[in-house]
Amino acid sequence: MNAGLKELLSEAFMASSQAMLVVDDEGLIQLANPALAQMLGWDEGDLLGLSIEQLVPKRYQHRHRTDRQEFMQRPEAREIQRGRDLYALHRSGAEVPVELRVVPVTTERGVFTMATLTDLRARRERSVRAQAANQVSSLGALAASVAHEVNNPNATITANLEALQGQLQQLHEELGDAVPEKLRADTHAAIRESLAAAARVSAVVSQLNVLTGGDATSSITDINLNDVVQWACIVHQGEILERAQLVLELDDDLPRLDGNAAGLNQVLASLLSNAQEAIPSGSPELHRITVRTRTQGRSVVVEVEDTGIGMADDVRDKAFQRFFSTKLVDEGTGLGLTLALEVVEAHGGSLCLEPSAKRGTRAVVSLPMPAPQSNVSAHPSLKPSGEPARVLVIDDDPAVRRAYRRVLRPHCVESTDGPGAWARFERGDHDFDMVLCDVTMPMLDGTELHARVRDRWPALADRFVFNTGGAIAARARKLLEASCRPVLYKPVSRKALLRALAGLMDETTAAA
Repeated sequence: MNAGLKELLSEAFMASSQAMLVVDDEGLIQLANPALAQMLGWDEGDLLGLSIEQLVPKRYQHRHRTDRQEFMQRPEAREIQRGRDLYALHRSGAEVPVELRVVPVTTERGVFTMATLTDLRARRERSVRAQAANQVSSLGALAASVAHEVNNPNATITANLEALQGQLQQLHEELGDAVPEKLRADTHAAIRESLAAAARVSAVVSQLNVLTGGDATSSITDINLNDVVQWACIVHQGEILERAQLVLELDDDLPRLDGNAAGLNQVLASLLSNAQEAIPSGSPELHRITVRTRTQGRSVVVEVEDTGIGMADDVRDKAFQRFFSTKLVDEGTGLGLTLALEVVEAHGGSLCLEPSAKRGTRAVVSLPMPAPQSNVSAHPSLKPSGEPARVLVIDDDPAVRRAYRRVLRPHCVESTDGPGAWARFERGDHDFDMVLCDVTMPMLDGTELHARVRDRWPALADRFVFNTGGAIAARARKLLEASCRPVLYKPVSRKALLRALAGLMDETTAAA
């Protein structure tokens, strides 16, 4: 490049924090400033003389040549955007989303093109993360509301059915042969089937609850990975079934994990979306997407395997790079697998892509199991004297309170709402073996009540066991986590209630 053009551009070009370069009419780079070299991973000197096409991803090179030819025919300042992001090629092979502005520079040697590139990586990543967070937040609010409205009546149904089951068993034992065998069988079968139906409702709601968490490093709870997998498959099965059969091979004996269900749901959604898009449309009967769960050593593993077109080795190597995508610019962000990997690694796990034996791709997520814990005693929770325990049930729903009183017999169960419980405590009524307290209640919710009790009567606060239908406000969630008290999720079986009571009484015995 001649000295006259360098003088025309001046030192401001080289000192600019904006990435800039100049190419001649043949598309050869004549000048590149340090900001451009840094953005694309080059040394300044190595860029000089290169064809501009070497800084353009291969799949966009034809369009870029067309744009450059049009510019040379009508050289005028313009933004080369066409309503979509453009990409420059980093020296590592990664793609960098950019905005591109070009200006003609006329000299005695001809027309040169000066281009200014704006790096969009940070802006796009913020946008994608914000969009994902908003989607999770909106769906989470809806799911939490549905969970609460369904779980409260389901808790009443379950508790009443279990109480009725026990009472009928006792009645049949007392009446003996006076009860016809067919009536005995029919009544027990009706209750068992009703309990099974209630359990199915609970399972669906638990899958809805995978949407209620926060980011990948917060809201860590006890989860069943199969619930996350099943819900992700329910959400995406419409798109999947247009291209392939969906096959689930889930291990029913998976150990529970400590994890963020919403974050892991995003991981599964990304893997399922990639699997579905790798399969050509038109022959769903010929293709399969198989989702498996299994244990491997001290890890729980989930695999998503497709029979699609597969990934070339170089594509697989770049798959987790930010903004790398094989899709058209307006069809993908290039962040799906990057964010999925971040979520998995935040859980202490790993995510890798492997070629499938059936030509497609297999994504393998491995998550660590929690450290083993000793089992809680499940004895019937009688006091050392053999007397029934005294339990206080705090819930704003009278039907739930009545059902818990029935199902916990023969223990001495009293019940009230939040303000009623506080009034009892202020009167000095503290002699409870367990305080079963709902989390979300009007006027005085469970976490606020516990915080007040802890400040004034710490020993009583240690008797609390929380009970929730799933809808927990952000402030209440923080208080719940700070309380370190056990949490039971509605509907709760009699066995689970007695196990919680037994655990508290074991603590009392150990302290004595």
